[in-house]
Amino acid sequence: MATSSAITISSAVEGLVDEVVMRRLLLYVGAIPGAVYGRQGKAYLRQHIARYNAAARHSAWAVLIDPDNDAACAPTLQEKWLVQPGGNNIPFRH
Repeated sequence: MATSSAITISSAVEGLVDEVVMRRLLLYVGAIPGAVYGRQGKAYLRQHIARYNAAARHSAWAVLIDPDNDAACAPTLQEKWLVQPGGNNIPFRH
């Protein structure tokens, strides 16, 4: 359950099921789910990841992506998707 000191986290996801998973994850860690963007597949997220990354300079963000066979690990996917060295505001985890 979120407390009054909980942080609101905006997010971007691939689809509707991912939105449900993201909201549950954020609530589980005590965060407040904010606006959810994307919901139009992985290609859409990749096209807009720079915008989400820029927004993460000003507020908390999370992006839920199923890497499928796009990369062996999260850091490799991060190198492919966010090519600005030192400018990555959304940490990639696996």
